[in-house]
Amino acid sequence: MTRQQRQVNLFRYVPSNAPAHRMWAGTKIAGLAALSVSLFAKPTWPSIAVGGCVVALFVLAARLPRGVVGDPPRWLFIGIAISGFFSVLAFGAPNVHILGLSIGFGGLLLFLRVTSLGFVILSLGLMLGWTTQLADVGAAVHRLAAPARFVRLPVEEIVLAIGLSVRCLPLLADDVRTLQAAWRVRAPVKKLTTRERIEEVRDLLIAALVSSLRRAREMGEAIDARGGPHRAPRDPVRLRAPDVAAIAVIAAAVAAIVLL
Repeated sequence: MTRQQRQVNLFRYVPSNAPAHRMWAGTKIAGLAALSVSLFAKPTWPSIAVGGCVVALFVLAARLPRGVVGDPPRWLFIGIAISGFFSVLAFGAPNVHILGLSIGFGGLLLFLRVTSLGFVILSLGLMLGWTTQLADVGAAVHRLAAPARFVRLPVEEIVLAIGLSVRCLPLLADDVRTLQAAWRVRAPVKKLTTRERIEEVRDLLIAALVSSLRRAREMGEAIDARGGPHRAPRDPVRLRAPDVAAIAVIAAAVAAIVLL
């Protein structure tokens, strides 16, 4: 398997006829929002465990291939390990007595709880991207945000911005992947110093910013050529059996988070 095939696929729809793919996009977006708000409001270990159970059910309902996860970058695990090491130095209760020394593991436990919460939320977002076509996200948000018109919020502009942002995320990921490949080809054979590595990363970020601005300008010109932004269509609400089951699971999970 090549390196390109093992990379993490972000916001890439994986075609399938699984129950999670047949659900209305609005059901998944509303469920993700409700569960995320509940977890952030009460980030306890039982709540995180409930969120993990929802992720497991989502995975079973999606029936995605194993290769969709890809190979996370090594720097992610290095960053987590470094953060965990410094969190141990924060100490705090509870304290454990080892060889006459009192060592506090409060910082480490807090780090583990925050990291677990982040992985649960990230997993839900990835599952949403893998099981939902990007074209359906804007229409579903347009339908879900309909009540906001009664308080005179700029729903059309917000939905347009969300739709363009979601559609541009895969393009930005492709640009970063292309820049990384070009960076590896141009990288010198000699071992780089710390300053040279920082400069290389700086140049990569600047190149990604320039590429993003170029794509934004091209998209703006294309929108103007088509007569300006058009009103996003309202996606009809299509609740099927998977949607009813998902609503019941999310409602039960939110109730469990509040009560636990």
